[in-house]
Amino acid sequence: MLHPLWTRRRWLVWIIGSLLAVWVGGCSSHPNPEPVTAEMGLTIRLVNAQDPVPKSQKVYRSHGEDHVRWSNETSTDRTITFQPNIWPFEEDEVVIKVPANSKSWWYTIGPSLQLRQYTYTINPPMGGPPGEPDVTGGD
Repeated sequence: MLHPLWTRRRWLVWIIGSLLAVWVGGCSSHPNPEPVTAEMGLTIRLVNAQDPVPKSQKVYRSHGEDHVRWSNETSTDRTITFQPNIWPFEEDEVVIKVPANSKSWWYTIGPSLQLRQYTYTINPPMGGPPGEPDVTGGD
């Protein structure tokens, strides 16, 4: 005998709803998603009162490490500026902004890059020894 609050109609609706939920949940029309590949590359750390770590970063086109970004580990927003018209990356030339306690976007060494040092300045300055940091392109 059914519970007094359960009529045959409610019981039937519950059974059909449960079966429909199992069928819809088990018959997905969406394929399994592809795994997301994380961006990989080299990170230059900006730390209080010292040069960037590392101060000179070699970035290789052919070793899968053709990306670079800056990680600002200070409480001050920073900018990275390369010399005008001497830009080592595929992306459009910009002043790279690195908010306090954040990371910049990734920048990719271009395939037609001249293999040389590309110096940059950090503003406000980090307070390390004299001399500009650089990114050097390599094959």
